[in-house]
Amino acid sequence: MDSIFEDKIGRIILLPADRIKHIYKHPEMQNRIYLVEKTIREYDFIEEDLNISKSIYYYKYFKEFKRNIMVVVKLKENCGYILTAYMVEKWKLKN
Repeated sequence: MDSIFEDKIGRIILLPADRIKHIYKHPEMQNRIYLVEKTIREYDFIEEDLNISKSIYYYKYFKEFKRNIMVVVKLKENCGYILTAYMVEKWKLKN
């Protein structure tokens, strides 16, 4: 089943069921989709790459893991689609 989230600025973000399977391929993300939702809703930082890839990178630090969750969202028309999510130690700034 697909999930629908809304970020801090009201942007609609979809998490298709097939992407959940992909996210679960990252061992640290097993049964932690709630971290994806929390990152989208309460991100600490976002980086937008709207020129070529039309992607947004959402980051949120989780003290209990001592790591950030990075959620990659592809923009299409008026909403975003989650491509992947995994834990990172630092923000991976594209610029």
